Amino acid sequence: MEDGKGGVRVRGLEEEVVHSANEICGLLEHGSAKRRTVDTLLNKHSSRSHSVFSITIHVKEATVDDEDPIKCGKLNLVDLAGPKIFLVQAQESFYDEERLLYSHNEIICTDVRAAREKNGVYIPHERFVQDEVENKAFYHLACLSVSSINLDSCNKSLQELQVSHKIAISTLKEKEFIISNLLHSVCLFKLAPVLIIVISQILFLLSRMHSSVTDHKNKKETENHGLVMNFGSQLDRSLRSLYETVLGSVFQQQRQLQCVEEHMCSFLAGKCDVRE
Repeated sequence: MEDGKGGVRVRGLEEEVVHSANEICGLLEHGSAKRRTVDTLLNKHSSRSHSVFSITIHVKEATVDDEDPIKCGKLNLVDLAGPKIFLVQAQESFYDEERLLYSHNEIICTDVRAAREKNGVYIPHERFVQDEVENKAFYHLACLSVSSINLDSCNKSLQELQVSHKIAISTLKEKEFIISNLLHSVCLFKLAPVLIIVISQILFLLSRMHSSVTDHKNKKETENHGLVMNFGSQLDRSLRSLYETVLGSVFQQQRQLQCVEEHMCSFLAGKCDVRE
């Protein structure tokens, strides 16, 4: 039945919380006991009731970074009843019956898938298909007949399954490559704060080293300037003392020379007097 919001509500759906595989098997047995079967021209135990079984697994992991990521996975098991028109038109060809069965099952699958509940709101078929595109795994079921009449159909089904398998494998490889790149990006993103902290510490150390080098340079320049000034003052005093010493020596020598000249003059004068 429609829910008035573009979706379909399926009656009889129940939700049970389980914590082990045994509880899941018990629910499967309980649901299997409610199934009704009927004898048809093609199947002696043809299902006359629809069975929709959806398993949602939530796994919570603890990491070193005190983060608790939650991983979710879902497995949908659907057992659909064959169409009622199959009982009336069983005398028609196998291809017509297969077409009717396929179209009817597609309609039922559309209604059942559209009725999947998410956060208490039933999702329309378009949104469900958009979510289904992101599924990681899926199954292809094909019914093969041993009759020689259906060899072409079986061969065609097998070829389609092989093509679908190749496409799924290539898609899975692409997804794995994308996931690996995303994980690598996540690792780099997680390492980015650490690198920022390390770089900030290095910059802080460099700034401290630069300031210490600058202070040491200024200190040495001040000390060297003081030493130069002290040496200059000492040199100036030494030169003044040397100048005064030399000047005194010259003055003393001049006086001694004058004394010698005076003695020579007196000596020569005395000698002249003696000759006379």
